[in-house]
Amino acid sequence: MMGQKLLLTLIAAAALPLAAQNQLKIPAEVTMPDGEVYHHPKVISQNPDGITIMHDTGVAFWKFTDLPESVRKKFHYDPKKAAAYRKEVRARGRRNLEMLAKKKAENDFEEKVVALNSQRYYVTELGFKIQDIERDLKQDGKDLPVAKSEERQDMNQEANIAEDNNRGN
Repeated sequence: MMGQKLLLTLIAAAALPLAAQNQLKIPAEVTMPDGEVYHHPKVISQNPDGITIMHDTGVAFWKFTDLPESVRKKFHYDPKKAAAYRKEVRARGRRNLEMLAKKKAENDFEEKVVALNSQRYYVTELGFKIQDIERDLKQDGKDLPVAKSEERQDMNQEANIAEDNNRGN
């Protein structure tokens, strides 16, 4: 029962704009002041500044100031309401631009943070590599005397073997 009432209410609400559109008939062909001709225009939406129509080749917005006085009256055009509406649209546009600029600044900042963190990581990695090289150099420095001592021993053994071979020949 409740669902049926809701459905009937929705159907009635959807039919209202169609009923209002049928009351505000537009001629089958309209020529605008700039010479453009629109065939079979139908109103699809209205705001205080004008109407949006669908026609044979697409969609267009007609400002009330470009329409004849008779059409303005049919749509209850009020220049004060239209001016207030345009002012609100401009204010909304400015707010949107400010919001976009703020978002861009936030994204730019985040990109800089990511770049700096990447550089910090790279510098840290280089620091570790430098520490590894320094440690290896220190270890090589400690091993150097031992290596020289072992090298001397090897050379002495070879010399002794060579002397023994020479004596035996």
